[in-house]
Amino acid sequence: MDKEKIAAHARGQNMRTQALQKQSTARELNGKQVAVEHKIERLEKALRSLRKDLDHSNILKNELLKLKTKGTSGFHGSCRDKADHNVDQMLTELDHWIDAHKENKEVMTKKLRELQDQSQNLHAKALALNNEATALFSSATSLLNM
Repeated sequence: MDKEKIAAHARGQNMRTQALQKQSTARELNGKQVAVEHKIERLEKALRSLRKDLDHSNILKNELLKLKTKGTSGFHGSCRDKADHNVDQMLTELDHWIDAHKENKEVMTKKLRELQDQSQNLHAKALALNNEATALFSSATSLLNM
């Protein structure tokens, strides 16, 4: 009987140690999740700002298009051509800027989804470890109280 108690006590201590290790790993995963959540917040803020800039750029583009003088009766010759050329150059540069930032937006959106998935994965792993630790503590308590 004493050998059984000693063996049960040893198993209980072993389970308790395993539970503590699982809790420790879960805390580490929670810390990583907090860091990922911080990155998500910063990326969401940057994306909001980028969307706002893109919206404003499209408004600017529409206003620049209104500056095109062709078809207006009071502006003729080389002055009109020069003004239209300058507007066209500005529109071209703005289109390049918009295209580059749309690509940035796509990359940032993809990265945001990856970070959100990573956060969910870390949360699920930490939760599973905590549940396993709870079960081990329960079993260990039963064995240690024999």
